[in-house]
Amino acid sequence: MKSNRRDMDWLARSTAATLTRTEVAEILYVDERTISRAIADGQLPGIYVGRRLLIPRLPFLAVLGGVSENGAPGGKSPPGSGEAPRTTRGATADQSTATEQHAQRNGRAGGVS
Repeated sequence: MKSNRRDMDWLARSTAATLTRTEVAEILYVDERTISRAIADGQLPGIYVGRRLLIPRLPFLAVLGGVSENGAPGGKSPPGSGEAPRTTRGATADQSTATEQHAQRNGRAGGVS
C-alpha cells in the first residue's frame, strides 16, 4: 500500500513549480516554523506570492544536491547556464528584495515570521 507522505521520491516525481512550507517541512521531517526560519536566513529559497510563501521546487532540489536550478541532474548547472546572482544570504537578489518589501509592508524589520 502506497503512503501519501511527501518524501524525496514524491519530490523527484513531482512536476510542480513550487512547494508549500507544509510540503517542504514534511519532506525534511521538521516543523513549518523551521522552514520559515531557514528561508529568512537564506538557507532555503523562498518567494512570496501575495502573502503566501512558496518554495521553488528546482532551487530547493539544488540546495539538497539532487538537481541544479535549471533541472540538470547532479546538483550542478552546466557552464554558462546563467544562474541568477546570489546575495550573501543565499537568495537571489530578486527574492531578497521581495522578502524585504514584504517585511516592510507588514511592519516587520525583516525576515519571515
